Amino acid sequence: MAGCSVEKNTGTTRFYQGMTSRYNIYFNGIESFKAGIERIENGYIDDFSGILKIFEYSDPSTQPMCAADMESAIAKASKVISLKSISAKPEVKGNEVPSAKDEEFMNRKEYNEWVDDSYLLIGKARFYKHEFCYDHEYYKAPSRFQWYMRLFRQDEKLVSLINNILGQNNIDVAFIDYNFYGQYISLFRKRKIPVIYGTHNAQAELLNQTPVKTLRARRSKLIQYLTNKLHETWYFRKANALLVVSENDKRYHQAFVRKEKIFVIPNFLIESAYAETSAKKENYILMTANFSAFQNSCGLEWFIREIWDKELWDRTELLVVGTHSTEAFNNIKGRYNTTHIKAVGQVVDLKYYISRALVSIVPLLHGSGSRLKCLESMALKTQLISTSKGAEGIDHNDSIIIADTPEEFKSAILKALNREVDLTAKAYQAFIGKYSLPPNKRIFSDIIHRLTGGGK
Repeated sequence: MAGCSVEKNTGTTRFYQGMTSRYNIYFNGIESFKAGIERIENGYIDDFSGILKIFEYSDPSTQPMCAADMESAIAKASKVISLKSISAKPEVKGNEVPSAKDEEFMNRKEYNEWVDDSYLLIGKARFYKHEFCYDHEYYKAPSRFQWYMRLFRQDEKLVSLINNILGQNNIDVAFIDYNFYGQYISLFRKRKIPVIYGTHNAQAELLNQTPVKTLRARRSKLIQYLTNKLHETWYFRKANALLVVSENDKRYHQAFVRKEKIFVIPNFLIESAYAETSAKKENYILMTANFSAFQNSCGLEWFIREIWDKELWDRTELLVVGTHSTEAFNNIKGRYNTTHIKAVGQVVDLKYYISRALVSIVPLLHGSGSRLKCLESMALKTQLISTSKGAEGIDHNDSIIIADTPEEFKSAILKALNREVDLTAKAYQAFIGKYSLPPNKRIFSDIIHRLTGGGK
């Protein structure tokens, strides 16, 4: 089988090396990994004299149970990486101009798909072996995993500040908003102060949707995902109440937090800041976002690649406004036709652009939670066109035009430009009824009333 050497990159080579990786070395490695997990499940005994573990593998006593199997899995996965990796570039035949798909294929760092799976297997096996502690020799060198694990440590200065505040004031309820602050819940709970923890998204799930291209990026994504998932599953249940922004996010968090603790308070706006203006509509389509977030930059690229065409750019222009909008546009414009598209960049007041746009678009394919960009268009009476994912979590009473295919999206834009449809008044009423301050203030007041002993 000299013709199937990893030093060559042909269809035959990729098939042979992939097949022998999957059904031989990697298969044996994953079987060892499964055997280690089974040993934990069958051998672990709950200690009812202390706090019970939600996940058996979190108990350090499980490490000896699975160590041999996990080490075997690591050895097998390492063998795939060392013997089966194909990094040589395939030969280019003919003089045809390569397509975007061809260029993506040629730019790959690895051509055996089971190599990156082997890296993940090593990471998971080390996780079950508890090789994420600072004093373990594998992690004595600075590492990204160490950096993420530091997020769970309590900062002494912040602890001192919190204790000073609690000692000098009568606190009825503590509110922790987002990020890695779950480790501070205990400071309040030991003083019998109820804690409300606010989430912005199903963060681990959102990270899991992030597209990655390289093995290094995939490993980094796995570490971030595990870190966020561990924070969510371990700390969120310790709060007295968990705030989520949509019913979908509520269902996600119910997997590890009791449902009676979870309350939906959607993203909302203070209506007085979006009072009706006399702004005159101008001939442009608008997309606003933080374009450093992958879901927004990917959505913009999808719109330009699949929807933006001569029929549209002869009728109007597209303005791309928001943080990193210029960088996102510059990354795209060399690959697609960007006639009559302008990146404005970050602006002081998005309301100026939203209120004057004929159409506001949210062409998202990924994400979670609910989007303020949708609510702002509803509040400023600008016709909104969105994918289902973009409008997810918003009870808009059919006032947002939903379009999930390029054909539907383009057709909806043309109808809006021709004034054949106008749902802005209906959208404004949906905003006032559910996404303005008064209705959400009542929900929040009810939660505080319940936690402080005022009844349900």
